[in-house]
Amino acid sequence: MHPAEPGAKYIVGWLTLREGMENAFDALAAPYVATCRAEPECRFFHMMRTPDSPLTVLVCECFDSEEAHQRHLAQPHFQPFWQALHDLALIGRFENVIAGAITPDGHDFTTGQPL
Repeated sequence: MHPAEPGAKYIVGWLTLREGMENAFDALAAPYVATCRAEPECRFFHMMRTPDSPLTVLVCECFDSEEAHQRHLAQPHFQPFWQALHDLALIGRFENVIAGAITPDGHDFTTGQPL
């Protein structure tokens, strides 16, 4: 893991899966996470279901900068994963932390709209 540096972008998020989609999500997430971790500007990338709620997935990511995160979002593996979440998840809620500032965002996968 890289040491924290000014300008690094940290993302902490929670996905709420649709009931019965846990195994499908796990099958999709494992190769996606491995691909994200291999991106040169990715410092760490984790997705894990929480022990107290198997429908909740904790997402923890860090990229070298906001620009590096934007390049991650433009990678060819991102859009297919994001689109699959519309079938697998209900809600995604995220907090973006850069240089001490927290910016919340979210997505309602049932409507396809930002929160």
